[in-house]
Amino acid sequence: SLRCQDIVTYCKQYHDNKFRSPDGLNLRLNAAILQAPVSDRESMATQEDTKKWFKLAESMVKEGNEKELMPKASHYAPITAYRYHSLAGRCTDDDMFSSDLSDKELERCLGCMDIPTLLLYSGSDEYVPETVNKEALVKRMAAAMATESVDAQVLLGADHAASDPGSIQKIKEKVTTFLFRNFN
Repeated sequence: SLRCQDIVTYCKQYHDNKFRSPDGLNLRLNAAILQAPVSDRESMATQEDTKKWFKLAESMVKEGNEKELMPKASHYAPITAYRYHSLAGRCTDDDMFSSDLSDKELERCLGCMDIPTLLLYSGSDEYVPETVNKEALVKRMAAAMATESVDAQVLLGADHAASDPGSIQKIKEKVTTFLFRNFN
């Protein structure tokens, strides 16, 4: 989901005129492919100590120590208090794909997506809680985007990385169709 967040953030910053090329190059994306856009917050909420680490991150951010590293036990990789708070908090910079966001909140997150977009959600994603209605969430995410050219689908049986041969083949077909439809 990190790369999906990066793509959405790039689109937001482009719309906010934060990307300007000194030599006049157009830095706008022509299309986007979001494969496995999952909620880090919802995934982290299934882990035992997330509440404890989130409270620590939240206090560190409030105290102005957002760039300090969290304790090693808090995450599988080194992470700053700001980043941990952003991943585990509601309506933060990184909370873009959570199933409990309202339609308005999803639109705030994804409304910058005004380019052709292929949204592929893994049907058996190990990072998505079983309580999430994937079909409904995918429809809501697509509706929140500002583009009329969005192809949003749940890939049944696919794990987060779409690692099995059948899922890989489905993704190849979806991407090929998407590219031909939008760039041919």
